[in-house]
Amino acid sequence: MNIRQCFSWSKPYYLVNREERNLCAILYHLLLINNNLDRFLDWLGCDKIPEGAVPAIYFEYSQLRDIWHGFKDSEVKRAYILDTLDYPSKHWLRSCSFHDFNSYFGAVKEASERYIQSPGRWAISRYDKIILNNDDFLKVSRFKWCFNAKPDIVIHLGDDRAVCIECKFESGEGLYPGADADRGIFAKRSLPLVQQTDIQAYLFQLLGVDCQFYYLVVNTAKVTSKHRAIMWHDVFQSLNSTGAPDYISEWIGRFSPNQLLQDDRPTVL
Repeated sequence: MNIRQCFSWSKPYYLVNREERNLCAILYHLLLINNNLDRFLDWLGCDKIPEGAVPAIYFEYSQLRDIWHGFKDSEVKRAYILDTLDYPSKHWLRSCSFHDFNSYFGAVKEASERYIQSPGRWAISRYDKIILNNDDFLKVSRFKWCFNAKPDIVIHLGDDRAVCIECKFESGEGLYPGADADRGIFAKRSLPLVQQTDIQAYLFQLLGVDCQFYYLVVNTAKVTSKHRAIMWHDVFQSLNSTGAPDYISEWIGRFSPNQLLQDDRPTVL
């Protein structure tokens, strides 16, 4: 007997789906149709898109990672890292081998001898033994996390302006680091965990993009103070779902205020 038979379960999956990424994908789809992007930006109260700029929408945005991958000059990459992290001009990292540079930051799985590896490959458990000053350690960690961060939905309003939407359903704001072992290192150093929204703000600073941040939630019981909170049912009501598959219309119908009040599943934010 399968689980649906055992539980006498007849609801289609889209009516109970709790996956945030699936919800983000539905929002992404709706923003691509029926002139919803302009409608959504107007509803948010965003500035008008500059004349000549071409807006674009990205799901699980990772521009910093992809710029790094697309640029091949390791010496420029070395200089960028050390300048951003404010290492002195005469620091030995500016002239050491690629292998020693990568090893210093604990690049995993193995330090390359041929090129400078992405900061996203650095390992806290390794550079913890080398970078003893807490301010420097935290600066390196924040920089590393930006290369792994992937905000849920980002709308580019030209090259230099963007809207970032962090989507939540049952989960609350993420904290860095995520791994228990790395959190133990932060505890040993008496360092606080770092908010997901702080890393997003730093990410766009590194990109040189002026960004407006929004936090999309089921309710505003517990929200970050860093981003403006907006609610799923308000967003869906602002969009035109004409032409979307019927199951999507039923799915987003779960986010009407009345339906949310009737839902006996506890909302955890």
